[in-house]
Amino acid sequence: MGTNVNMPLNEEIKLDVFQPNRVKSRFTFTEIQNQRTSIGLNFGVGLSAHYGKHIGIFVEPTYSQSLTSIVRNMPIETYLYSFGVKMGLSWQFGK
Repeated sequence: MGTNVNMPLNEEIKLDVFQPNRVKSRFTFTEIQNQRTSIGLNFGVGLSAHYGKHIGIFVEPTYSQSLTSIVRNMPIETYLYSFGVKMGLSWQFGK
């Protein structure tokens, strides 16, 4: 369990619209107003297995959810959330 802070860095939104006749239209919005830094929580539970004295593998499903909206002073609220999986190899020094 942990926290995160999301700060807007790139003021650009790309929107793809797919119409019923399979025509794709792309819109790009820049100079977006009313953005703000959002604060959120991270949750994850992991498993690890060790092979020999030094090497191991791990996998950790995660979920992140913002607690505050990423826009301000607007009639809508937008919250970030995501699911993910962290995985990899680890090396333990010593022993």
